[in-house]
Amino acid sequence: MILEGFYGKISDQLRDKIEKSLKNAERLIKLVDDLLDLSRMEQGRMGFDFKKIALPEIIESVYKEMQPQAKEKGLQFIFHKPVKDAFELLGDANKLRDVFENLIDNAIKYTQKGKIEINLEKSDHEATVSIKDTGIGLSLKDKKHLFEKFIRGEKVPRIWTEGIGLGLYVAKLIVDEHKGQIGANSAGENQGSTFWVKLP
Repeated sequence: MILEGFYGKISDQLRDKIEKSLKNAERLIKLVDDLLDLSRMEQGRMGFDFKKIALPEIIESVYKEMQPQAKEKGLQFIFHKPVKDAFELLGDANKLRDVFENLIDNAIKYTQKGKIEINLEKSDHEATVSIKDTGIGLSLKDKKHLFEKFIRGEKVPRIWTEGIGLGLYVAKLIVDEHKGQIGANSAGENQGSTFWVKLP
């Protein structure tokens, strides 16, 4: 309310302090929400709303939301949207959206230059979404523990200090509930990576 001017004009110095406080409060709220979701999911109390959904629409929605973030870093940001094929499946649209939001957000955070490409492919029995970046890549140690709870890559804290290593773990729990698979490939550190999700 102060930032929106309800109490009159404020100095630039005070505005900066309040904006930082607001950002930290929002970060802590998200952290608490994540921990509560994690607790419910691990205890089998997280409700899933399975319906027929169109996968390209979910990914395109996240793609459009993340465009300003990628543009700000000067990254090429491409979604190879399928033109004709139908990618309908039974799933929880909001939960899957969280998965792709996390993967794409990570790709942008940990790519300093180059590009990020999102692909969607289909075989007879499954759809595969892949997010390929030219970022910091993954070491063998990173790949081994990537989807474990409270684990972050060795180089990650130098670039992004705020995470606590829950995003990929929760993403895996959600994909598991959809009877799918999630994984990552990388040629090594500083050689980019590709995260993928396969859904039946």
